[in-house]
Amino acid sequence: MNLEKLQFCFAETMPEIPHEYVVRTQDNENDYVELFETIVMLGVIETFKRRRYRYWYARGGYKY
Repeated sequence: MNLEKLQFCFAETMPEIPHEYVVRTQDNENDYVELFETIVMLGVIETFKRRRYRYWYARGGYKY
């Protein structure tokens, strides 16, 4: 997986909860799916605002 190929966008509509997202396109399909599968296989469940989400902690301190 090449995370550098994925273009992360700052979520401007939620500045109180700073985060970024990736738009899935034909150009990034393989890397997007590989990131998704990595999160599913290696991710851990955490609660945020009373909802459960799966996060994958990558090197460098980033969480996806």
